[in-house]
Amino acid sequence: MIRVDIIDSSPVFLVGLTQVLEADGIRVVGARTSPHEPVSWLADAILVDPDVLAEVDEVRFVRQCAQLAAVLVMCAGPVTDPQRYRRAGAAAVLSKRTAAPDIVAAIRMVVAPGSRRPAPSAWPLNVAPTRTGSDRSGSALSERSTVSERSAVSERSAVSERSAVSERSAVSERSALSEREEQVLRQISQGLTHSQIATRLGISRHTVDTYVKRIRAKLGAGNKAELTRAALLGRVTDQR
Repeated sequence: MIRVDIIDSSPVFLVGLTQVLEADGIRVVGARTSPHEPVSWLADAILVDPDVLAEVDEVRFVRQCAQLAAVLVMCAGPVTDPQRYRRAGAAAVLSKRTAAPDIVAAIRMVVAPGSRRPAPSAWPLNVAPTRTGSDRSGSALSERSTVSERSAVSERSAVSERSAVSERSAVSERSALSEREEQVLRQISQGLTHSQIATRLGISRHTVDTYVKRIRAKLGAGNKAELTRAALLGRVTDQR
């Protein structure tokens, strides 16, 4: 199963895209609205919204992500210089207006062994696919690349079962959360900081920190990205 990590400026788009991908058999292993949370090491592809990278060096961020997995840059508006994403290692540049089936197809193409080039029809911004290496690199480099990708696929498959168990655990353990912990978890899934959560719920920042520690302990979540994922899996982002 393909695993993706999503970072997007819109919590609504984030939840909607998560539902679309999971309905097509693509597992979302990370979902956040902040670039400061670590990317899931399980991800085969990372979907990045440039609008969320205002506080960081977006080219450097894309380059770092590209070292971990195939990167698809998803833009809300026109891209003035798509080449900078290509040079940083992005495998695709898509519009958020792209039809859901085309987004799914692009993800499957860029993570396919031996190729990270989506079909031309999956490029609504008329950006040419990023080359993963020089066309003159020769068969020796091609063979090494294939072996490397097979190794990565094998390693990810080895942890797939543990990941699935973790997902089931995250959902089942939610029943142990108190009403206030549920409220805090919903706010986290919407990308709010601890200070913002404290203001919205009318409690102190220290109290929020305490709730977050309890939630992490109950869900076995190590960071905010995993907490957001647990919220999405449990569908606690609905308003109550």
